[in-house]
Amino acid sequence: MAAFIVMIKSLYCGQVKATTSGAELMTVFQIANRFEVRPCLDICSKMMQELTMTLEISAQILDACKLSQEQQSDEVKKLLSLASSFLCSHFQWTHSSAWDSAKIREWQTLSPHVLRILLGSDGLIIPYEEKAFQMLEIWISANCKKCDDGDNEKDRAVCEFGQLIRWPLMEWFCLQQYLKKFESKGADQHPLRTLIIEALLYRASRFVNAAQKAPGRMRRRYEVLAAYQSVYVEWTLRQRMDGLRPKLYAGLMVFVHFELCLRLFEVKVYS
Repeated sequence: MAAFIVMIKSLYCGQVKATTSGAELMTVFQIANRFEVRPCLDICSKMMQELTMTLEISAQILDACKLSQEQQSDEVKKLLSLASSFLCSHFQWTHSSAWDSAKIREWQTLSPHVLRILLGSDGLIIPYEEKAFQMLEIWISANCKKCDDGDNEKDRAVCEFGQLIRWPLMEWFCLQQYLKKFESKGADQHPLRTLIIEALLYRASRFVNAAQKAPGRMRRRYEVLAAYQSVYVEWTLRQRMDGLRPKLYAGLMVFVHFELCLRLFEVKVYS
């Protein structure tokens, strides 16, 4: 109630008392977000930029603000950027700073909204993209369950948050492993299968491009790698991906090597 009164007063005086504690300021910020009181939201955002960021504070900030990018003021964007940067740095996973059990528990307590922001962030510090999917699996294992009636929360979470994984950045052998994993569950049209197939084609097109520029001996190596992937994709499409062609063509348009990709696979895959 006290925080609500502070928010109302800010509409008349254009400020929030400097003596307001950090916890109360957070409550005012949350209420202003809930009712979309923009003047109070801007005041709180500016004041909260001076707070020392912690795991709890930064997660609460991201959780509280559900405004779209277009609706956010400059002050709100600065605050959200600070909170997101802190969390990305806090949860960095590098060769020299692997997660311990405490860090894993902290990650598992994040809300779905905060998880979505971090997995979609350019600032997430990881050695390779496969680690991002491992981080997702850690969160899912603690927050989702498999029901006997067939309503599988884990599968739904993988489909939802898996869209945020940057599959084309993974190595081709990792993509093959994930594709086999999803197909082994018996789902004929797993939402992530199309993304992984597109990523495999993209990786193969990079080998084709590299082969065109490489000297004789290296060129043969790249051609072999591209041919190997073409055989794998051909087998996968023919055996398990019936009816994918329209979706695959639509998705491939986003890749810069689209024409090279088609030259490699047009006859082998679609004939």
